[in-house]
Amino acid sequence: STYHSLIGESTSISGRFSTRFQQILQWCGEDFDGVIIFDECHKAKNLFPSGTTRATKTGQAVLDLQRCLPKARVVYASATGATEPKNMGYMTRLGIWGL
Repeated sequence: STYHSLIGESTSISGRFSTRFQQILQWCGEDFDGVIIFDECHKAKNLFPSGTTRATKTGQAVLDLQRCLPKARVVYASATGATEPKNMGYMTRLGIWGL
C-alpha cells in the first residue's frame, strides 16, 4: 500500500472498509506480529509540521498503524529520513521519544 492510499478510501468490492487503513488493520488482526515495512518512510515526516499543531493525515496514519498493531515489528527505510529530529517523530519504535 502506498502512503497516499493509506489515507484514501478503500475500494473493496464488499464496501466493508471506509479507508485502506481500516482494511489493513482487518487483514492483520489485533494479534499481528509480522513485519510492517515503511519504505520511503520520509513521506510520513510531517507528523509534527512546522507552524501548526495538527499532524498531516499521512503522518498520523503511520503513527496510528504502529499503535494499533503493538506486536508488529517495524522497519523504517529511507535514504532521506530526516533533515531535523522532529521529522523522525513517526519512528516511535526506535524508542528514543519516551513513548
